[in-house]
Amino acid sequence: SLSYPVAPHCPTQGCVTFSNITLRNVLIDDPMLSPGVILGNASNPMRGVVLDNVRVRFSQTEKWRGSFPWGRKFLCEHGHVDSRGGTEPAPACGSELLVE
Repeated sequence: SLSYPVAPHCPTQGCVTFSNITLRNVLIDDPMLSPGVILGNASNPMRGVVLDNVRVRFSQTEKWRGSFPWGRKFLCEHGHVDSRGGTEPAPACGSELLVE
């Protein structure tokens, strides 16, 4: 949904596979909202997502920036993410998917 996260729900599709996605050398500079969402489907989770040198630079003077809705971190559900190369903040997700 384009209104997510203001709208409370963002349905994901189990029939669509998201895999082998790499974001490299990305700078998110002083975001208004939390830096991002990795939102897979419970029955078909995202796999092979790599964040390589993906950095978020937050304002040091306007502490409220980047704090809504999940704080200054990524929301990650039903996805296996490999964070590399100084990615900060590293998404906390995927540990339940490491065993195949």
